[in-house]
Amino acid sequence: MPRGFWGSGWTTGDVHGLVEITDDLDAAADTADVHYYWLDRKARDQMRFAAPLNLRVWDKPVTETALLKIPGLDQLEVIRMRQVSNPSWISAE
Repeated sequence: MPRGFWGSGWTTGDVHGLVEITDDLDAAADTADVHYYWLDRKARDQMRFAAPLNLRVWDKPVTETALLKIPGLDQLEVIRMRQVSNPSWISAE
């Protein structure tokens, strides 16, 4: 998948510890911590904390290639420092 922005959203609550991870879909659906949506089980099993999220995944992402065609956007922190965690800054100002 191309690097870029795939959606937008915000956290809707506090960070909390996860309940025991289960592959039982019915049990998972009965808790506030739903784990059955993970595609990568190894990554899922490494998670210990989570926060509720309101996320809208866009139909069409804005790719890094498209962003770099716009003068000045090459200075976005997320492009200059690829391993920086979220949230990222657009500018220091």
